[in-house]
Amino acid sequence: ETVWTKIEQPPTVDGRIAIATTRSHSRPEVNTAIEASKATEIIRIGGAGNKVIKLLEGEVDCYLFPVTGTSRWDTCAGVTLEHCAADCPCILCD
Repeated sequence: ETVWTKIEQPPTVDGRIAIATTRSHSRPEVNTAIEASKATEIIRIGGAGNKVIKLLEGEVDCYLFPVTGTSRWDTCAGVTLEHCAADCPCILCD
C-alpha cells in the first residue's frame, strides 16, 4: 500500500478538492495517486512554480506529484513563497 492511499482528505466547505499535477510527465503512479485523492477537479499544468502559485492563490488545494523527478531547484522559489505567505521567520535548508 502506498502512502497516498492512506491520506484522508479534510472536509472542504464547498466539497471541492482541486489538484494541480503534471501536464507532461504523467505516469501510472501519478494517476493512481490522483484516483486515490478523490479530487473533484484536476488541473494539469506545466512548471513546478506554476503549480505552487495555483496553490498559494487558492485555485487548487494540493500540488500532487508523488514520484521522483522534481528537484529542489524546481521547487525552491515556490517553497520560499509558501514560507513568506505563512509568515514563517526562517527557511530551513540541509
